[in-house]
Amino acid sequence: MADIFEALKNDHKVAKDIMRVLENTEGASKERQENYPKLVRELLAHAKAEERTLYHAMLGSADSQDEATHSIKEHKEMEDAMKEVSDTEMSSSQWLPKFRELKELVEHHVKEEEQEIFEAAREVLSTSKQNELGAMYEKEKAVEDKKDRSDFLP
Repeated sequence: MADIFEALKNDHKVAKDIMRVLENTEGASKERQENYPKLVRELLAHAKAEERTLYHAMLGSADSQDEATHSIKEHKEMEDAMKEVSDTEMSSSQWLPKFRELKELVEHHVKEEEQEIFEAAREVLSTSKQNELGAMYEKEKAVEDKKDRSDFLP
């Protein structure tokens, strides 16, 4: 079983791969219609599970509270950007620019998380806690994957 950092990195790769496909779509194409809902589900399930596992653990330590609070704020910004994209017709010329704004937010968050947040978490979490959080994350994400996300979809 993966520790929390491996699990999150694996999900980051999944999201990046979906975004790469979406960035090369046009209009209300089949690829866009199939992949955008996948991205929304992936990002929301990932964020909610991450908040209840890694960030929750980090909030318990004064040494990592600021990093966790910052990351949770970035999740909210990504949710707002997802709603903007979802509220835009896929056939609109505005869809791709709005999607690119979302993509930039996600890429910034992932880079910061993998380079800074993980380091802060490693300093306050034991190896056994990292493994425990990895298992908890997978369970939480599975629950989140099943939730209705229609309020975030076009």
